[in-house]
Amino acid sequence: MEHGDSLLIGRIVGFHGVRGIVKVQCYIDSPAVFDDLNEIWIESDNGGLSRIAIEKIKFHKRNVLFSFQGIEDRDSAESLKGKNLFINQDRLPDLEDDEYYWKDLIGIKVFELESDSYIGSLKSIIQTGGNDVYVVKKEDEEILIPAIGSVVKSIDLDKNSMYVDLPEGLV
Repeated sequence: MEHGDSLLIGRIVGFHGVRGIVKVQCYIDSPAVFDDLNEIWIESDNGGLSRIAIEKIKFHKRNVLFSFQGIEDRDSAESLKGKNLFINQDRLPDLEDDEYYWKDLIGIKVFELESDSYIGSLKSIIQTGGNDVYVVKKEDEEILIPAIGSVVKSIDLDKNSMYVDLPEGLV
């Protein structure tokens, strides 16, 4: 599988118990992605992706617990720590209007609404408890923009642009 056909959904951050269960920090909010999921792609040591069969998935606090076929003890689970997990993009559910996948926003050009001035491009997204925060960079400058309706005024994926109304004092 090519990385272009896949979507990063999480990272193995640890293990749970002694029976090979791994703890995954999940990057997607939709639990529907996990419905009937019986395999996933895991990052291999050489940077490629390898398929791994899923025995069980369980939601636990802010993480997702995975039991994988062939991973049956704590040492095996610990060896997977830090690995990224991917799914095929066609497993993604359709979104409502004004909802976007992170993968579609990364790289978008960000402009200030009133002045139409270029702020930078969205390089990453930080998940916080209340709302996401967009990390926008232009050369050596970085600005953190709250992903809330009063700030993000429009997103046009076809034009690769986002318009924001920055709160006073943010820049």
